[in-house]
Amino acid sequence: MTKLTIWLHAFVNLGSTILNDNDPQKRVIRGVNLIALSIVAVDIFIGPFAYLISHNPWILVGIIVKPIPLALAFLLNHRGRYTAARLVVYVVISFATLYYGCLFGRSVNAVLMVPYLMAISLFMFNKWPLRLFSGGLAVSILVFLELNDQHQYIHSIDVTATQANLQKWAAYAAILFLIIATYHLYSKNYRILLNQTREYARQKESEIESKDKFISNASHEMRVSFKSIFAIINILKKRVEPIHSTELETIVNDLQTSCDISQNIIDNILEYEKIQVGINTPNRKNCFDVRILFGNTTEVYRYLASEKNIRINGRFDKSLPRHIVTDDVKIRHIYTNLLHNAIKFSPNDSEITVAVKTSLNNLVFRVQDCGEGITDPTRIFEAFASTNPEGLGLGLYIVKEHVQALRGQIEVTSGKDGTGFTVEVPLSAVPQPAAFLQQETLS
Repeated sequence: MTKLTIWLHAFVNLGSTILNDNDPQKRVIRGVNLIALSIVAVDIFIGPFAYLISHNPWILVGIIVKPIPLALAFLLNHRGRYTAARLVVYVVISFATLYYGCLFGRSVNAVLMVPYLMAISLFMFNKWPLRLFSGGLAVSILVFLELNDQHQYIHSIDVTATQANLQKWAAYAAILFLIIATYHLYSKNYRILLNQTREYARQKESEIESKDKFISNASHEMRVSFKSIFAIINILKKRVEPIHSTELETIVNDLQTSCDISQNIIDNILEYEKIQVGINTPNRKNCFDVRILFGNTTEVYRYLASEKNIRINGRFDKSLPRHIVTDDVKIRHIYTNLLHNAIKFSPNDSEITVAVKTSLNNLVFRVQDCGEGITDPTRIFEAFASTNPEGLGLGLYIVKEHVQALRGQIEVTSGKDGTGFTVEVPLSAVPQPAAFLQQETLS
């Protein structure tokens, strides 16, 4: 029994051992071999019984002839001619259905094999031309068998009522055996695919956890480092102020601006990596002074703008409340990227306008520059779509992701007079009494 199992296992795996276990073609090759062995098993165990019922030699002809093309299919699989092997096995089953359907007539209900043929065609072939061919062949067999039953183009063998019943049950047994074998094949493939999918999901989940941990640690380390640098800069400022040295003040301001810009670039890279690995940062609901947030962020970049003699004009609407509730970190990041872009693309001796207001319980702010405009506005929110060689092309991508995370919207208008970005995000109700979030002065 062990030797028979080894022998059958060798035939089922014929031609598939050279392929990777994750290759879908390997499962199809093994399936085709299993179907071919099932046909041989039907001939060995059910074929002789059908012959003994009627003693018709034409039954033996089918039993003797079928193994020849099936052996050819095994050989083709062994030599790597997988498509040819599938076609041979499919054609053998199709013509066997036609042959025995005509030979036994209505007594065997050979048309029951047609749905089976349609099912295995979808399993064997993944290209539509071959699927259309195999499906068309199955339908043609169905039509011919029905017509043959009506007009008797090919006469079936004469049997008694008892013999006809025995042949019918023998045919049912053969069809049922083939269906069970094919179902086992589909079930096994399903379990393999399910296990592979689960393993892939576990690997991805592990990768995401590792990346999440790395990004969190990297973010923490970088922010701690920058806080130390900013602390040193503040100490330098205090030491420089009594000296009244313009040169030293310029150096310290240059240092602070460079650090601010570097921190924003690093924040963009970290946010991009989070988005790529599927790490969603929950939206915070903080109550903060909107004027302080926009004012402090503007002051950080005012020195950078002054290097190009660019004026930043801030306009706060009179109806703007002192405190609002939303994610202050995302709002700051959105505004920082838009303001940095406006400075980067604005010409010297120009002006940038920042307008902030609330409308229908939404925070609305607009950053308008006087640059040359955007040549291709359809791609500006894509990652790495920057036309500026000095930029990474992540700023507007992060802006779009943050706005969507806050369930807001962003609009862009661009022309010869410059480009303007308008952001609108919904606000939550201010708590009473308000537990106001203390703002950090970044300048």
